[in-house]
Amino acid sequence: MPKASLGPFYNRATIREPMKPLEKWMRWTLLATAGYNMFGALIFVPLLSIGRKLLGLPGAHPFYLWLVTIWIGSFGVLYVWVAVTARSERAFLMIAAIGKVGLWCLMLIYWWKGDFPVVAPVVATGDLISALLFSWWLWKTRGPTQ
Repeated sequence: MPKASLGPFYNRATIREPMKPLEKWMRWTLLATAGYNMFGALIFVPLLSIGRKLLGLPGAHPFYLWLVTIWIGSFGVLYVWVAVTARSERAFLMIAAIGKVGLWCLMLIYWWKGDFPVVAPVVATGDLISALLFSWWLWKTRGPTQ
């Protein structure tokens, strides 16, 4: 690939360093997050409405509930995969951190507006904690800047 096509990202894109394995604490964090995600996926299974009612989440068409269930469950499976393989998948962890902060912020905003009970952002605090740990790991393991 010609150097000009990547512009300022050329040096970063051509660095071929071996991937460093994840530290043990991060692997345990990912496994705990996977368990938390599986619990979250159960909340959105259309047939199990009790969890959504306890959290004060609004009803939705089963299609959307299944979609969210699959999304959350898929991330849970990927957390296990990354933990077991010990691969430092930075892009995945960036996306995961953004999604987890986003969910917690939505829960907080809708509680603030009075649409959700206080239990919604409290239960989602696990997502915030995971996002902070992912972000800290990403910051701590960042490469040299050019």
